[in-house]
Amino acid sequence: MFPIRGALKSAFKMPILVAVDVEADVIAACRGARGGILTSMPSEAEILAQIGQGEGQHQEFKRQLDNPESVAGEIVALANGEGGFLYIGVEDDGTIVGCPDPTQVVQTLTNICRDRCRPPITPGVEQVTVGEQVIVVLEVLPELNRQKPYSTQGGRFYLRVGATKKDATGRELIRRLYECDWHWDSAAYYPLNAPIVGTGASL
Repeated sequence: MFPIRGALKSAFKMPILVAVDVEADVIAACRGARGGILTSMPSEAEILAQIGQGEGQHQEFKRQLDNPESVAGEIVALANGEGGFLYIGVEDDGTIVGCPDPTQVVQTLTNICRDRCRPPITPGVEQVTVGEQVIVVLEVLPELNRQKPYSTQGGRFYLRVGATKKDATGRELIRRLYECDWHWDSAAYYPLNAPIVGTGASL
């Protein structure tokens, strides 16, 4: 695990970057000038402002982690697009309810990104104190997740469209492959002619 940013406040937990099969030069490229620390994770004020805007193209709210496959789908949708944030401990309407056990939430999110996303996704994860509540913020950075297209363990390829995720079409998946500027061996994750669940197409 690698630090993303120094504690935003004394009450904040130290953020972590969960590195999953990421090349060292990519991590180095994403490090900022201030002591080699990633500076992408938003501050408390920025988080409040973002939550106030509601769910959208680059952010999703969840009260709790009650369905790992569904959570994996949200993360995959962000990774297949321009990245974004997943807030745990926030209602759909933006009400901040907090996480009873944020440390466990961080661990569960780490496991979902590693075990339920194909290829594994490298997230930034942080526990943040907002007012009197502690929430967990997961960020998907495009710079660290270039092995598009991503799918869930169940074989669903999702894209973020507005405030929701949707199943990707075969054409959309091909476009994501062309957008990816890294060469990768898709056969390691997707067998030839593997069906794309919900699209009627195959790779």
